[in-house]
Amino acid sequence: MIPKISVVVPLYNRKNYVQQTVDSALNQNLDDYEILILDNQSTDGSYELCQKLYINNPKIKIIRQKFQCGLGGARNIGISLARGKYIAFLDSDDLYVKDGLKHMYEIAEATNADVVHAVGWLESLDDGGSTIRADSQLKPHVADTFNLTEIANLSPEIQIRLQSLLNRTLNNLNAWSKIYRRDYLIENALTFPDTLNEDVNFLILNLLNAERYVIAPIFWNVYRIAPDSLSFGQKDASFLAKVIDTLALAMKHLNDNFKASAFLRNNPAYSDALREFFLMHLFNFNLFRWNFYGIIPLDEIQKVVRQTFSKYISDETQLEICCALFNYTGIYNSRLNQALVENKILAQKIQGS
Repeated sequence: MIPKISVVVPLYNRKNYVQQTVDSALNQNLDDYEILILDNQSTDGSYELCQKLYINNPKIKIIRQKFQCGLGGARNIGISLARGKYIAFLDSDDLYVKDGLKHMYEIAEATNADVVHAVGWLESLDDGGSTIRADSQLKPHVADTFNLTEIANLSPEIQIRLQSLLNRTLNNLNAWSKIYRRDYLIENALTFPDTLNEDVNFLILNLLNAERYVIAPIFWNVYRIAPDSLSFGQKDASFLAKVIDTLALAMKHLNDNFKASAFLRNNPAYSDALREFFLMHLFNFNLFRWNFYGIIPLDEIQKVVRQTFSKYISDETQLEICCALFNYTGIYNSRLNQALVENKILAQKIQGS
């Protein structure tokens, strides 16, 4: 019998979090689903803990990968191994709200969706606090407020879908906020890049390919911010070249997939707009969050960006656009970083006076 949903949980060094994560996926009033834990050569005992806790649970399969890969690569392995009608992705330090998985499945079945996209989420720090990140239509999602009449199918017209992204009216771009019909992913050969910003890349491909892309004004995930999580923290200067390289690879993955889109071939202006959106997200989100602007002079970062992107982008016009967008975001973020530092110093002086 085919499981209703396969929950794919990539795992790397999350011993302090993974039990809560997996238990939240088990705490769902949904029969016949599977959980795939894909261990990426953890060194902190995460794999051994999962073996101890879940080896005899028939819902759970624990796979130890032979070679290390990134989050996107692990998710791709999960797609290939999943047996469920739908696939969900759960990061190994995040949580599901109770029965969230059940309601996402019900929405998918009721709407015959290729993708169900929940536009809200909960955000939780290690101190136990949580904040709803959502637009004004969102509310806590529990069984007695579940209402299918609030579900909306995003327009089948690709240009309208893309405008919702480009105009920043589409909330929650993360892969973990959605479930996907497995056959649809396989038929369209949709994969994640094994790079940073794999979620936004994958979102764009789904907006281009899904016949029924359904928007649900709910949340069903708790995004937990751990001090050492994959998307938190500050890196030093030696990490810069690696980050820039993986950003350039993400751009290459997007360009390669754009070639298969008849819509983009006939509407090249949308290709340019999507690249600009993607690059702005890459540069703003990654370089600023790791505080490179507080460590490395701007002109040195600019040099690394040009040298690295030129390895993967042969079109000179595209390369110049990449560099120009970086220069724009770089100057802004460099000044923002300087202002934050000055404000911090000023606050310390006030406190000390």
